Amino acid sequence: MLAHALGRIGPTAIGPLVAAFRGAAQARQRATLARALGSIGPSAAPALGDLVEAVGAAADDPSRAAMAEALTAIGLRSPASLSPLRDALRASRDLWTLRRIVEAMASLGPVALPILLAEFEANQDPAARTALAEGLGEFGTEAGAAVASLGAAVGATEDAALGTALAEALRMIGAPAALLATAQIDAATLAPRASGSEAILRKIARGVIPSPAAIQGLAGLLAIYGESALGRHTAQLLGAMGAAAIGPLSAALESAPNEPVRLLILHALGLIGPAAVDAREALIGSLVEALAGAAEDRVRLQIVDDLRRIGPAPAAHLKTLVTVMRRSGFAPVQWRLGLVIAEIGAPAVAPLVALLEETSDEDRRRALGNALGRMGETAVDAAPALMAAMRTARDPRTREILASALRRTAMRLA
Repeated sequence: MLAHALGRIGPTAIGPLVAAFRGAAQARQRATLARALGSIGPSAAPALGDLVEAVGAAADDPSRAAMAEALTAIGLRSPASLSPLRDALRASRDLWTLRRIVEAMASLGPVALPILLAEFEANQDPAARTALAEGLGEFGTEAGAAVASLGAAVGATEDAALGTALAEALRMIGAPAALLATAQIDAATLAPRASGSEAILRKIARGVIPSPAAIQGLAGLLAIYGESALGRHTAQLLGAMGAAAIGPLSAALESAPNEPVRLLILHALGLIGPAAVDAREALIGSLVEALAGAAEDRVRLQIVDDLRRIGPAPAAHLKTLVTVMRRSGFAPVQWRLGLVIAEIGAPAVAPLVALLEETSDEDRRRALGNALGRMGETAVDAAPALMAAMRTARDPRTREILASALRRTAMRLA
């Protein structure tokens, strides 16, 4: 209590506090006096020598942390102070203490960067490297020389805290986008269910291509996150990576643990679109199969949109697609699936006409009319069915779409 009271007095208390610090026999007393000196701030610079000597000689982590906090509050003045702090860093094991020591070293400013970087490169303790990576990151772009060493550590650790520290340090320093994305994915895969993993994944820039191992790791997260919001975000990241993600996603598809995860992987492949040309035929087959088995219109709509992105489906899938359109009562699915079927071309005309002739549902009639109209003169044989449907349609919007289809298929209305 007396020490804290003296600390609140200000600079006039420095002399008595330093004298008491030098005479203190117990570590707890010295820690209390160090905090009192730290509370005075930069004006307590006359105590730096004693505190630096004490942090290097301290026998336990709590004492080192107390001395380091005081040094940070006061601010180092000389590079000569770094050597005892470096010794304290190497002797410490507690992450809290290690962070406090690194903060004290960093209080010297950019002059400390070479020492911090050298210690990061030499020290193989994950906790120490975590604290050092965090400290280097706090310097921002001034620590540009550390990017190579921080980047080399990515993928070489199984420690989640270190992985996160590396990713954040590279982000704060401004590392190249591909290296940063690789580090961020590596950090997320080390502790995929940790609360910080979502924040890391959401910081990844879309369209950046990380290392092949990182893409593989990201694809593996789909099986963990499933249909959650984070799972869909992960799928979108993979889809934005284009052709580079096809192999990892295809491998993940083969080992998908359940149907929801399988659909999520298919969605990621679908987001790649035409770039997935090498896997296009197999992908379309898998999507059509999934569409036929989907029990929810929400899922059907996602699959249909994926099919539209990839490109025209082979005619071999026409029967299945028409069956799904007949079965679905959800207007957005009917409309968009009609567009997928229309892209097949001439073989799709007869099945679409047959479906138009058998249905009285206004939503389905609009979707079929729109699909046949998109086919233009290719669907000229649909004219009688379009005319008949238009005569019996109850909804003005339905009649308008059917009339437009008749015009687009090259038939002039009287």
